[in-house]
Amino acid sequence: MIIIVIIFTAGLSYDLHLNISKCETMSNTGVANHPSLDGFEQKTTHSAVLLGALLSTGSALTERLAARCARATERLKLTSAHDDLILISKTEHQFNTSM
Repeated sequence: MIIIVIIFTAGLSYDLHLNISKCETMSNTGVANHPSLDGFEQKTTHSAVLLGALLSTGSALTERLAARCARATERLKLTSAHDDLILISKTEHQFNTSM
């Protein structure tokens, strides 16, 4: 964990500041017991996302799929019945041709 201290102190000489509120730690347990990691958000490897990409098939995948399904449901409520039929027919066509 000495690297955190080095980054913090070396950055100051270049007028760079480590934004602790944006920092995360990842571990199997989700708990990092080191003073230099105080203030970091604690994440498990099953819920980890790096630059928007899922790192596992654990809870992060479940949460991402649930959020996307909820968004799709809300967006479909805004379409008309005719548009819905077109979407369904195009989706079925794409699904049948991809297999």
